[in-house]
Amino acid sequence: MLNSNQATAHGGQVLVDALCRRFGLWERVHKEPKLEVRKRTGAGFSPVGLVAQLLFTFTSGGVSLADAERLGKDGVLLKLLGLAKGADQSTVAEWLRAQNKDRVIALHRINAELVDWGCPAGQTGSVASWGRGRNVF
Repeated sequence: MLNSNQATAHGGQVLVDALCRRFGLWERVHKEPKLEVRKRTGAGFSPVGLVAQLLFTFTSGGVSLADAERLGKDGVLLKLLGLAKGADQSTVAEWLRAQNKDRVIALHRINAELVDWGCPAGQTGSVASWGRGRNVF
C-alpha cells in the first residue's frame, strides 16, 4: 500500500515540466536578470523555483498563494520535478510584490515566446467544450 511519501495527486505535472524543459523555459527564466530580486542570490528561492511553483500550482487547478504553498509541501512532486523545496505563500507573495514594469515585460516576452513555440503561426485548432460547441484557438 502506498503512503503520502510515495504518491502524489499531481503526477501529471511531470508532463508540464517536460514541456517546459523542451522549450527551455527554466533556462530562459534563469538567464533573465530582471527577474532576480534577491540581494544575495545564494539565499532564498530563485526566480526559476518561484515561477515553477506558480506554474505548477495554476496548471493543477490552484488559484491562490495558499494553493502554491500546499503544492510546495508535496515532497513526492518536488522530488519528481527536481526541486529541493517549495516556498511558503508569504515568500511567493513577496516575490510577486517585487515585480515592476520591466520585470513584468520580461515575463510577458518569455510567455509570448512559449506561445509562439507551442502554436506556430498559421496553425489553428479547436477543442470540444463540454457539449457547448467548440473553442477555436
